[in-house]
Amino acid sequence: KRTRNAVEAIGGTMDRLYHGGGTESCVAFMESYVAIVNAPTYDVPANQQSAYAQYRQAVDFIAGSKVTQIANICLSGGGNIGALDFNEARQAVNTAGSWLTQALAALGL
Repeated sequence: KRTRNAVEAIGGTMDRLYHGGGTESCVAFMESYVAIVNAPTYDVPANQQSAYAQYRQAVDFIAGSKVTQIANICLSGGGNIGALDFNEARQAVNTAGSWLTQALAALGL
Protein backbone atom coordinates (compact mmCIF):
# COMPACT_ATOMS: atom_id res chain seq x y z
CA LYS A 1 0.00 0.00 0.00
CA ARG A 2 2.88 2.38 0.78
CA THR A 3 4.35 1.88 -2.68
CA ARG A 4 0.95 2.42 -4.33
CA ASN A 5 0.54 5.64 -2.33
CA ALA A 6 4.00 6.78 -3.42
CA VAL A 7 3.13 6.10 -7.07
CA GLU A 8 -0.04 8.16 -6.72
CA ALA A 9 1.92 10.95 -5.03
CA ILE A 10 4.67 10.97 -7.63
CA GLY A 11 2.09 11.45 -10.35
CA GLY A 12 0.81 14.61 -8.70
CA THR A 13 4.23 16.02 -7.94
CA MET A 14 5.40 15.26 -11.46
CA ASP A 15 2.39 17.15 -12.84
CA ARG A 16 3.28 20.16 -10.66
CA LEU A 17 6.91 20.01 -11.77
CA TYR A 18 5.98 19.93 -15.43
CA HIS A 19 3.34 22.63 -15.20
CA GLY A 20 5.40 24.89 -12.90
CA GLY A 21 3.52 24.35 -9.66
CA GLY A 22 5.93 25.53 -7.00
CA THR A 23 9.40 25.14 -5.62
CA GLU A 24 8.50 22.30 -3.23
CA SER A 25 7.71 19.98 -6.11
CA CYS A 26 11.20 18.50 -6.53
CA VAL A 27 11.46 17.68 -2.82
CA ALA A 28 8.06 15.99 -2.80
CA PHE A 29 8.81 14.25 -6.08
CA MET A 30 12.12 12.88 -4.78
CA GLU A 31 10.54 11.66 -1.54
CA SER A 32 8.05 9.60 -3.54
CA TYR A 33 10.65 8.48 -6.07
CA VAL A 34 13.01 7.21 -3.37
CA ALA A 35 10.12 5.43 -1.63
CA ILE A 36 9.30 3.62 -4.88
CA VAL A 37 12.77 2.65 -6.08
CA ASN A 38 13.76 1.57 -2.57
CA ALA A 39 10.54 -0.35 -1.98
CA PRO A 40 11.23 -3.37 0.21
CA THR A 41 11.52 -6.90 -1.02
CA TYR A 42 9.64 -9.66 0.74
CA ASP A 43 9.59 -13.42 1.07
CA VAL A 44 6.02 -14.35 0.25
CA PRO A 45 4.11 -17.62 0.23
CA ALA A 46 3.46 -19.35 -3.07
CA ASN A 47 -0.17 -18.21 -3.18
CA GLN A 48 0.97 -14.56 -3.16
CA GLN A 49 3.69 -14.85 -5.81
CA SER A 50 1.55 -13.46 -8.62
CA ALA A 51 0.66 -10.30 -6.68
CA TYR A 52 4.26 -9.92 -5.53
CA ALA A 53 5.49 -10.22 -9.12
CA GLN A 54 3.22 -7.33 -10.13
CA TYR A 55 4.51 -5.28 -7.19
CA ARG A 56 8.14 -5.83 -8.17
CA GLN A 57 7.32 -5.24 -11.84
CA ALA A 58 5.82 -1.86 -10.96
CA VAL A 59 8.83 -0.85 -8.86
CA ASP A 60 11.31 -1.94 -11.53
CA PHE A 61 9.26 -0.25 -14.25
CA ILE A 62 9.37 3.12 -12.47
CA ALA A 63 13.11 2.76 -11.89
CA GLY A 64 13.72 2.02 -15.58
CA SER A 65 11.39 4.64 -16.99
CA LYS A 66 11.50 8.34 -17.83
CA VAL A 67 10.53 8.95 -14.20
CA THR A 68 14.20 8.37 -13.39
CA GLN A 69 15.18 11.00 -15.94
CA ILE A 70 12.95 13.49 -14.14
CA ALA A 71 14.56 12.49 -10.84
CA ASN A 72 17.94 13.21 -12.40
CA ILE A 73 16.74 16.71 -13.33
CA CYS A 74 15.79 17.28 -9.69
CA LEU A 75 19.09 15.89 -8.46
CA SER A 76 21.05 18.15 -10.80
CA GLY A 77 19.35 21.25 -9.41
CA GLY A 78 16.54 21.72 -11.88
CA GLY A 79 15.84 22.18 -15.53
CA ASN A 80 13.09 21.75 -18.03
CA ILE A 81 11.14 18.57 -18.58
CA GLY A 82 10.34 17.98 -22.23
CA ALA A 83 6.81 17.13 -23.29
CA LEU A 84 7.76 13.68 -24.58
CA ASP A 85 9.68 12.83 -21.41
CA PHE A 86 6.78 14.00 -19.26
CA ASN A 87 4.23 12.05 -21.27
CA GLU A 88 6.31 8.87 -21.16
CA ALA A 89 6.93 9.28 -17.43
CA ARG A 90 3.23 9.93 -16.82
CA GLN A 91 2.35 6.76 -18.73
CA ALA A 92 4.88 4.80 -16.64
CA VAL A 93 3.28 6.12 -13.44
CA ASN A 94 -0.17 5.15 -14.70
CA THR A 95 1.00 1.67 -15.73
CA ALA A 96 2.82 1.04 -12.45
CA GLY A 97 -0.20 2.27 -10.51
CA SER A 98 -2.44 -0.13 -12.40
CA TRP A 99 -0.15 -3.07 -11.65
CA LEU A 100 -0.06 -2.17 -7.97
CA THR A 101 -3.84 -1.82 -7.85
CA GLN A 102 -4.18 -5.27 -9.42
CA ALA A 103 -1.66 -6.73 -6.95
CA LEU A 104 -3.55 -5.29 -3.99
CA ALA A 105 -6.85 -6.55 -5.37
CA ALA A 106 -5.39 -10.05 -5.77
CA LEU A 107 -4.45 -9.96 -2.10
CA GLY A 108 -7.90 -8.70 -1.14
CA LEU A 109 -6.58 -5.32 0.01
